[in-house]
Amino acid sequence: MEPDLSCGMLRSQRLTTADFVSLSRVLLAGAFPFTQGMAGGMAIIGVAGLTDYVDGHLARRGAASRYGAIIDPAADRLFVVVVMATLLVEQAVTPSQCLVLLSRDIVTTLGAIVVRLAPALRPARLEARWSGKIVTALQFVALIGVIIEPGSLAWTLPIVALASAVSIGDYFLAAWNRRVAA
Repeated sequence: MEPDLSCGMLRSQRLTTADFVSLSRVLLAGAFPFTQGMAGGMAIIGVAGLTDYVDGHLARRGAASRYGAIIDPAADRLFVVVVMATLLVEQAVTPSQCLVLLSRDIVTTLGAIVVRLAPALRPARLEARWSGKIVTALQFVALIGVIIEPGSLAWTLPIVALASAVSIGDYFLAAWNRRVAA
C-alpha cells in the first residue's frame, strides 16, 4: 500500500491498531532470514500478506492515522526487500529477477521522493491505488511460488512485471492529473 501523505482524511495522530498490525511486518521481515524450511517461509509470507489486508481493512474502518500512511507502505517495502535479499543470498532468485520483482517499488519510491522535492509537484497527493495493491499481492504470490518451486518464476515474473508496468503508469497518471488539477 502506498502512502497518502496529505493527512487530509486521517483521523488520528497516534498509533492505531492498524499501525501496530503494519509494524508486525517489520518483525516478520526480521524473522524471515532465520526461517528454516519451506513451511516456515510460506507461513511468514502468508502472515505478512494477511497483515497487509487486515491493516488496510482496519484503516478503512476508522483506524487510519497520520503515521499509518507512512508505516504501512514502509513495512510492505521492507518486508519484500528483506525476503528478496534472503532469496538472492540463497540463490533462489537472480539479481535481474529481483530487480523485476522490485521494479514497481523502486520506481514509486523514487517518484514519491521527486514529488516531495519538486515544488511544482508538491500539490500532488500520494495515495494507495488498486494497481499498487494488485502488484503487492502478486509479489507475495511470486515469493511463495519461489519458495515452493523456484521454477515458478518462469510464469509469475512476467505477470508481476506486467502488473508493475501498469501500476507505474497508473501512479504516474494519477500524480500528473492531481498536479494539473491543483
